[in-house]
Amino acid sequence: MRKLIGKAMCVVLAAAAQAWAKDPSGTDIQYVTQVGHSSRFEIEASQMAVQRGSNDYIRDFAKRMVSDHTRIEAEFKAYASSRNMSLPTDPDVGQKAVLASLGGKTGPSYDREFAQEVGVDAHQRAIRLFEEMAVHATDGQLQALAKTHLPTLREHERHAKELLAKVESGEAQRPRQEGGNPGPGIPHPIPPDRASPPVTAPSGEPDRGTPVPSR
Repeated sequence: MRKLIGKAMCVVLAAAAQAWAKDPSGTDIQYVTQVGHSSRFEIEASQMAVQRGSNDYIRDFAKRMVSDHTRIEAEFKAYASSRNMSLPTDPDVGQKAVLASLGGKTGPSYDREFAQEVGVDAHQRAIRLFEEMAVHATDGQLQALAKTHLPTLREHERHAKELLAKVESGEAQRPRQEGGNPGPGIPHPIPPDRASPPVTAPSGEPDRGTPVPSR
């Protein structure tokens, strides 16, 4: 009887320990909430940029942001669900103000604000958040998740700084040598090594219009 009671107590204690381990701390809830807002902001701002960006540099960067941050959001959403939390489904108040400001701009002015606010500034904030989360989150799984995505965020920041430099210098509005037309109405030059060769008649047959020597 005592052995049965002892086993039952072990089962109860193990279940309690498992439940406690999944109960999120206030700190972890704050981290997950901030990640949710950040992901939503990046996704919505980048979806807008795919449509409103005035050159391929902006649009290509925005497409990458939509893809990567949608994946990050999905992984944190799954984590939050496993801990009985929910991920925010919209940006925070400050981020909504940036989206509203972007919505009122077009052309190079829009490109510059997107590259600065969404590309550089937002990623610098996200990197600080993920670095703190990787060290101070109370849940080891949340720490691991932050560490997993830090390299991607740092790469985004690096590309965003390059993008901002291209926008500010005017390079983003000039035709690319490779990869497409940077904006409506701007012709795409064909590199000399990609140009079509002149059409010549097959060997042994004279060109049309070329007189055939009489025999």
